[in-house]
Amino acid sequence: MIFVGLLWITCWIGLLLFASRIASRIPRLPPFVEDSLDELGDLVSVIVPARNEEKAVERGVRSILAQSYGNMEVIVVDDHSTDKTASILDKIADEDPRVSILHSPPLRDGWLGKPSAQSHGTDAARGEWLVFVDADIILHEHTISRAIQTAQARGLAGLTFIPKFISMSWSESGMVPLLPLAIAALRPDTANTPHGGGGFAAGAFILVSRDAYGTVGGHSCVKTEVIDDIAFGKAMKRAKLPFRAFEGFDAAEVRMYYGAKSLLYGLAKNISFLLGGAKGRPWLAVFNAFFFCSAISMPLGLVVTGSLAGEVAVALVGLTGYMIPIASVFAAGASLEYNARYLIFYPVAAWLIFLATLVAAYYMITRRTVLWRDREVRLAG
Repeated sequence: MIFVGLLWITCWIGLLLFASRIASRIPRLPPFVEDSLDELGDLVSVIVPARNEEKAVERGVRSILAQSYGNMEVIVVDDHSTDKTASILDKIADEDPRVSILHSPPLRDGWLGKPSAQSHGTDAARGEWLVFVDADIILHEHTISRAIQTAQARGLAGLTFIPKFISMSWSESGMVPLLPLAIAALRPDTANTPHGGGGFAAGAFILVSRDAYGTVGGHSCVKTEVIDDIAFGKAMKRAKLPFRAFEGFDAAEVRMYYGAKSLLYGLAKNISFLLGGAKGRPWLAVFNAFFFCSAISMPLGLVVTGSLAGEVAVALVGLTGYMIPIASVFAAGASLEYNARYLIFYPVAAWLIFLATLVAAYYMITRRTVLWRDREVRLAG
């Protein structure tokens, strides 16, 4: 058992080093240069798809309206919300003429909901630059100015950045120690390598020029993609357009989930695709998820079994392995905001991944859909 524990520690340290290497390839979004603000005359169209976002949409949209960039329009697409999202948006639009609301535009034939909403928003946009922002993102004051300045100074067709993640409940904070796995799986650094495959974009913030957007075919290139943001980044790279990813912890923040149920369905949408794919392999996803969660829980199991059996060395190896993911969170610094006392629950929170994969597998097998935001999303293929 000691050998298994040491192997786990070695693998996790290797993963952390790999994730750290990936992170080092993602530069920080350059700071705002006030003297350059007058030079930024192009109209920017900010497009915000929103479905059942009553908890976050008002703060998110108002953070856009508070931007220092002056020449801007905001188009919010209410994607058939069934909560108070629509009324909240109407109130904001009544207060600020820069805001336009598209209520429940028809779903384009053969499209998924979010890409369809973004496409409708683009059709109404007039800007030379398009910014796609998720409804729950809180932008800092100079974020759009910084993005435009960076794109113009570096000759980019667009850019994206990774925001600061906020996790407050036990389930959200319990997942935080597993973030290095997400970094390793998503490979955001591939957006910054001019050659090779990959590609990346974060739905938190995607800036793209109107010409580049047309070159990739707009959102039609991701019309059937559930994880549309990453797929869009890959499309930009396939088109060999200069599109880069940055670290934007001081540019925006987001709380993606609100408790275990919200996290569960968010994971059901994303994790099963990473583990098993969307083309008829749900049971492979379930197997991989079970193996993964068992591996994550293994050090805690060594602590318990070693303590009960009086095997001090086994318990110490298990405790060391258990603490390494927690220690890595403190090393992450400003990239995260979390409830520290819940970090110890990560082996329990990890099993939400297995439960989410079961949920996804059920919908994939029985209905060929994924449940997301109280709506079934039909899978392509």
